[in-house]
Amino acid sequence: MQNKFRVMSKKIFLVIFTFLFVINLSKGQTPYDTIDVSLDYIEPLITMPNAFTPNGDGLNDYFYPFIYYNYPIVKYELRIFSINGQQVFYTTDPYARWSGDQPDMATIHNYSKSFVYYLYVQFSNGVSKKLRGSFLLLII
Repeated sequence: MQNKFRVMSKKIFLVIFTFLFVINLSKGQTPYDTIDVSLDYIEPLITMPNAFTPNGDGLNDYFYPFIYYNYPIVKYELRIFSINGQQVFYTTDPYARWSGDQPDMATIHNYSKSFVYYLYVQFSNGVSKKLRGSFLLLII
């Protein structure tokens, strides 16, 4: 008796599957759907380089953050410190870049080629980001 029951359940399943398939085709539906995505709010993405080479070759000559966002920047602050705590660069201009040169940079480079940054960015939608980290100044 169990064998007859198993065979019968498979036939019922096939009938139901075929029936649903015919209904989908008769309504003209497609086997996929669309999703509407609103791009009104995208979380800002900020990446910082971990090294740069200010040697004038046109590649990685400046240190600056890469900011991908959908809203204007309201407040911006970038500070760069030598490894011994001396501030070597400060700006509130989001388009400013540090080229690694200052009058006293020769003495700073002799002691360390590693620097620390602090970045604060606030966007017009109220989102703010704080980043801290370190990077290398490579003299090639």
